[in-house]
Amino acid sequence: MRPFVANGAAIILKGILRAKDVDINLPRETIYKIKMPWKFLAFTCGEHIFVNNLLWKSYDELGRIIRHERQHAEQFRRYGWGGIGFIVRYAVAQIVYGYAANPFEMEARFAEINAPR
Repeated sequence: MRPFVANGAAIILKGILRAKDVDINLPRETIYKIKMPWKFLAFTCGEHIFVNNLLWKSYDELGRIIRHERQHAEQFRRYGWGGIGFIVRYAVAQIVYGYAANPFEMEARFAEINAPR
């Protein structure tokens, strides 16, 4: 499967989406459309965003999901992988605050609405 480019980022979505379908600037992250065995809409690992192809219902919702996950990619860039990097910080925040009050999730939810499209 060959990726196509939308606003500078490779999008690997089995040709289902076109660049004009997702009104969002994607400078770095690679987005994969996959089937997930769990009920997450998406997850991010570094600069790779994995979107559950069974759960999003519209391109508007997909844009919101991507904006949310792009913020997590930015958090990976900010805190890195090693030592007390993003994954450790996220896990500790999840234990201490829970999902709804996790500062990393709150930042990502803010980005869903306020990030440039």
